[in-house]
Amino acid sequence: MGMSTNSYVVVGSTAEALAAFYQAQGTRAFIFRDERNRCAICDDNDDEADLSVIAEMTNTLQVAALLGQVFDSSVFVGTIYNQGQAIDEYIDSPEYPLEFESGESVLYMNRDLSIEQRATEWASLFGVPQNSSALADVFRRRDEYLFAEEFFASLLEALALPSVMVGATYWQLLQAYETDPEARKELIHASGASSES
Repeated sequence: MGMSTNSYVVVGSTAEALAAFYQAQGTRAFIFRDERNRCAICDDNDDEADLSVIAEMTNTLQVAALLGQVFDSSVFVGTIYNQGQAIDEYIDSPEYPLEFESGESVLYMNRDLSIEQRATEWASLFGVPQNSSALADVFRRRDEYLFAEEFFASLLEALALPSVMVGATYWQLLQAYETDPEARKELIHASGASSES
């Protein structure tokens, strides 16, 4: 399998609370907070999403999150978490062979929902129920997106969520953070180092 990326967006928490969670976990992460206090996160689990960390974070902070995973720029998997529970998963190409070292990055929930039902649920959970038609339209037009990253960014836009982490890896962000003063202004870095050292 080629390159994969994953990032997620959290609604209902401050960037500072998220950074404190990652520090306590020993997980390194970059957090971008938009003007509506919605946070996009890219953690150091570049190869495979760590579903247990995301579930624990949404449970501990009592928040909702959308995890987006992109495989080979061809396949998108979106997993919705709400307060510690994975409640929905969308796989745009279920026939594509998704193989992982751990085998645990995709849940294969197989909920039987129409596009409109899924769009209504997701838009309501993220506080933009008025955007459910626009979101359904993005789902319907999946084949028009050559790259899965573009599709993921469009889903986030329809949900009024920040898309700055789509396609990014932790290591790319770390390099930018260390060399670009603008990146240090925009990003919060949870270094994962224990404060007790």
